[in-house]
Amino acid sequence: MFGLGFPLVLAVLFIPRLISGMGTDRFGVLTIILTFLNYFGFFDLGIGRALTQLLAGRAHEDKKEEAALIWTVSVLLGGLGTFAALILFLAAPFVVSKLLRIQGSLAAETILALRELGFILPFLLHSLALRGILEARRRFDLSNLIRIPVGVFSFGAPILVLPFSHNLGIIVAIILSGRILAWALNLWMIFHILPHLKHMWGWKPGDIWSLMRYGGWYTVSSVVAPITDSLDRLFISTFLSISMVAYYTTPYELINKLGILSGSVGGAIFPEFAFRLRKSKREAEILFLRGFKYLLTILFPFVLIATAYSREGLALWLNPQFAILSAPVLQWLAIFVFIIGGAVVPLVFLQGAGRPDLSARMHLLELPIHAALLYAFIKLDGIRGAAIACVFRISIDFLGMLFFSGSLLGFKAGTYGRILLPMGTAIAVLFGFHIPMPALLKFSLVLFVLVLYLYLAWSFILEQRDKAAILRVSQHFPRFFSRGSNE
Repeated sequence: MFGLGFPLVLAVLFIPRLISGMGTDRFGVLTIILTFLNYFGFFDLGIGRALTQLLAGRAHEDKKEEAALIWTVSVLLGGLGTFAALILFLAAPFVVSKLLRIQGSLAAETILALRELGFILPFLLHSLALRGILEARRRFDLSNLIRIPVGVFSFGAPILVLPFSHNLGIIVAIILSGRILAWALNLWMIFHILPHLKHMWGWKPGDIWSLMRYGGWYTVSSVVAPITDSLDRLFISTFLSISMVAYYTTPYELINKLGILSGSVGGAIFPEFAFRLRKSKREAEILFLRGFKYLLTILFPFVLIATAYSREGLALWLNPQFAILSAPVLQWLAIFVFIIGGAVVPLVFLQGAGRPDLSARMHLLELPIHAALLYAFIKLDGIRGAAIACVFRISIDFLGMLFFSGSLLGFKAGTYGRILLPMGTAIAVLFGFHIPMPALLKFSLVLFVLVLYLYLAWSFILEQRDKAAILRVSQHFPRFFSRGSNE
């Protein structure tokens, strides 16, 4: 969570300085290049994720087999990265002139920047595999020791360059040098924790089909899911107006930042599912239920406050007129994000179990359903209708993923009840705060729900070892405050 969130916070601080120093045109192009940099991970065709799943599932087995698998993936990704780099080098002038429609000296700088980006694609794709190896070994500490500085460097480095040059090619070259350094550090860490890789070379053509099959289905999800997620804004601009997109996108981007919580938990339990399923379904089921209940427990107070005080918060942050249109959207999107938290666990379970085909099929099924829901609800209720359509769509996603996961794990009816009953109760509470009410009554109800939530979480959700850890930490607070008062 810290690895995902900390660079984001610093980016918010750096962006105004970058805009004023580079100008809006150059900064706009820089953001496009950084977007390309993030999305070019698609070129690995999901092979990095497949490697994580295979390595986590085969943990502590034959080292020679492990080394051969890693070297095989390295060669595959090196080839894919080189092919992608060649395409980008040749296509850069067309992308700049025809797609981005950039003219003049900025066009030449952008072409150079894109070709520089192409140069590091082999390193970038291989870095995804190296990070996957670290995560398969549960070394999220080492992975984030690299991810955090790279995230900060992507926005901090241009600020250091601005006093000397505003040339986009130079700025992008500095940013990309940080990615190459990150690749070298990743490689050094891999050799440090897996020293046998240095002298165990190998080639495993038998695993290539498994890697490509897994990676292919994973890539389907990676391509279809963002399209599905962006349909709401496209439909709003088409059937309402472009100005209404802002009233929808602002609360969407605000509440969607809670995805850092679900994304970090999902990333942590993904390799653990692959490992535990090799031992017993029972251990995987225990992890499934723990991941589900803790993730929703973490999310609930955030979405409760967002739902109850959507209008007041947006009015304070932006203005009352903006809040009138956007507050109902935020209330529904808070429920949307809460259900996403529940859907993350079965999604990463299916991927950890080696069945990304099931999640990909769900995503393909959702695309036309979501389009139909958006059309109907936007016609009925404008931008709030778009948010309602998102809630229906993610509910279908969650129930489908849960059914597939339960079938693989052999869930009984009672297990489904342990998942659906508390989640349904929490959603019903959130819906209750959609009803307009006096400020004092709202405050009293929010306070009551939070106190009840803390009691239920402590009494029925937290396990004994978690309670013991919280109590150990809480013992340090009196000493801290007493020391501060003495000083």
